[in-house]
Amino acid sequence: MIMAKISILSGKGGTGKTFVATNLVRVLPNVTYIDCDIEEPNGRIFLNPIITDINDVYTKVPLIDDNRCERCGICSKACRFGALINLGREILILDHLCHSCEACYEMCPMNAITMANRKIGEISIGVSRGIDFIEGRLNPGKPSGVPVIKQINILIKSIDIAIVDSPPGTSCSVVNTIEDSDLCILVTEPTPFGLHDLKLAVELVKEMDIPMAVIINKSGSDNQIIYNYCMKNDIKVLMEIPYDKKIAELYSRGTLIAEVDLTYEKMFVDLAEKILELIENEAAGNSEW
Repeated sequence: MIMAKISILSGKGGTGKTFVATNLVRVLPNVTYIDCDIEEPNGRIFLNPIITDINDVYTKVPLIDDNRCERCGICSKACRFGALINLGREILILDHLCHSCEACYEMCPMNAITMANRKIGEISIGVSRGIDFIEGRLNPGKPSGVPVIKQINILIKSIDIAIVDSPPGTSCSVVNTIEDSDLCILVTEPTPFGLHDLKLAVELVKEMDIPMAVIINKSGSDNQIIYNYCMKNDIKVLMEIPYDKKIAELYSRGTLIAEVDLTYEKMFVDLAEKILELIENEAAGNSEW
């Protein structure tokens, strides 16, 4: 049986990566949908999973023992993120800036600092009509969702086929989401802005040496600007999704078009076959990307 991590991403939000990911999992057997868009996870709107387990995610933040602390300021100098400020009479800790690097803990000469757990988010696990479901969610105001994504990546290692709904853009969260992917599917729109953001995503995926392919959403008369770029960079275009009012209406109601329209169901079945074929060819060492 094939084992694969397939990440769906885009250079910016709103291009349709969740639309692609949720419809794709509906036509693939033995698949797990994983929502790593941890600041705005919305895959559950379309999949309506039954949640069976919720696991909290914690990071470490410093606590200072005032009886031991001599206010030397070494801890604040060691912090690259400005999370500790030496006020002379006390050390001010700004939790929302802390990245849990533990440099302050390591550098304190008086052993006045301990590291305490701080909840930053949670991982929900469930099932949606035969589809396994995993969702990461970052608590509002927390500086980084990377620890949540790292915990999800541990779960992915035991999954046969993982369809990963990535965060938008090219941030650290995206980098951690797509690492170890067997294939990245880049969703874009045929506009100058869409091409600009596609280029950013392509450069990231190239830097990480991950095979990639493109899907054009809201396809129309301007498709050629995407095709020209993809041809120049030897990137396959797997699918065009038309600019269709019906899609927008169903999407606004939380309905998967692959479940209610045979034409679109076939489109996503064909897409799934192409993706699995690309992964199998890559594993056999005879793919052409």
